[in-house]
Amino acid sequence: MTISDIKPHNLLVDPLRHVLKLCDFGSAKAFVKGEPNVAYICSRFYRAPELIFGCTDYTTAIDVWSAGCVFAELLLGSPIFPGSSAPDQLVEIIKVLGTPNRDQLKSLKPANEEFRYPTIPARPWTSIFRASTTADTIDIVNQMLEYVPEKRVTAINVSFFLICNIGVTFSMSWLGLCSSFFQ
Repeated sequence: MTISDIKPHNLLVDPLRHVLKLCDFGSAKAFVKGEPNVAYICSRFYRAPELIFGCTDYTTAIDVWSAGCVFAELLLGSPIFPGSSAPDQLVEIIKVLGTPNRDQLKSLKPANEEFRYPTIPARPWTSIFRASTTADTIDIVNQMLEYVPEKRVTAINVSFFLICNIGVTFSMSWLGLCSSFFQ
């Protein structure tokens, strides 16, 4: 199951009770093996690169990418990839992560593997985030914003990072949701 539209607007926060809830499940979808999915989903700033390339055989890793974009936005105070169109969104991603290599491109959508992109090096995360951002926080953002969907950290691992490093508490139902839907 994928939520397909994780963005700040779809997060409800109760600061008094320290509760965070996801809302707007209009784009949520259960995966059916062999059935293609719609590639044009998710708000642009939070759209995973495989969706930008038109991939219809994606996984829940698209939600991890979106959550990584939201997390980075919380740290920066503005979107990390503020593209004005789908092609510009890809440019914004490349300006931060660098040009994807051939294997990364193949994992995003095999048909794009022969397309040539200008070589742009990745920016160091320390040049993007404030100096006070911990190395562990930068590492989890890096793992969430990985080009290769299969190499992205899982939602359950992100949850454990938040518990262990930031002191966030989750209910057992949230951890169950993560383990069943986001693996």
